[in-house]
Amino acid sequence: MNMKCISLIFMKTMKKILFLAITLILCICLQANSNNEYYYYNGTKINLILDRSSLNIITKSDFELSPFDNFQIKEVIKNRNLKDEGVVITTIEFKDILSIIEYATIFSELINREDVITVSPRYKRGDDSSIGLSNIFYVKLYNDNGLAVLKELSSLYSIEVVAQNKFMPLWVRVAVTKETDKNVLEMCNLFYETGWFENVDPAFMFNFTASCTNDPYFNQLWGLKNNTYLGVDVNICNAWNISEGSKNRNC
Repeated sequence: MNMKCISLIFMKTMKKILFLAITLILCICLQANSNNEYYYYNGTKINLILDRSSLNIITKSDFELSPFDNFQIKEVIKNRNLKDEGVVITTIEFKDILSIIEYATIFSELINREDVITVSPRYKRGDDSSIGLSNIFYVKLYNDNGLAVLKELSSLYSIEVVAQNKFMPLWVRVAVTKETDKNVLEMCNLFYETGWFENVDPAFMFNFTASCTNDPYFNQLWGLKNNTYLGVDVNICNAWNISEGSKNRNC
């Protein structure tokens, strides 16, 4: 056996070992965090339950599922093309709740794909339906000086500072990248727990297509329907059940 063959075998073996190591680490982390998922609402921790029956995959273009046919897939939802962010969000729903090892395995395989920016877990709050995340979260500064602090912290964790809100400039949109070593909820919590920022918003994503609208951007219109902070909206779905307006009525 020549040296070229030995070198090739060695590289393949090391790749398998690395993959197994990453999967093992993910299993340990998932087990440790399975009962410790949360987000912040006005400084208060709100507990979440990790939903191992689905996950979100964030890519730059349409996601090809073919390498993962061995996992019992129930449904693939490709209805979130966020043009402003330049990403496509694909939701995969499994037929059954995966074990921690199964979940960690597919999570690891996906996160290491070149075409995947990040993989975001999905969560439940009690008996509520599953809620997801993209690669985006929001940070509220105490004042204008906080922007420099945000940029420095973002650089440390490979987070992209996308833009300030034009109408509420203390709110800044940031995004996890391929190089970020934590998921979007973990980074959102980490930023808030530094104490350097007034507030954060993980920008949960909901599937409204089965309820009161077919607008793919409806999840961003929190003033109309806000499932992150319940009651902080105009309750538009119930209003539309009463009336959707008329061209004969002027306001």
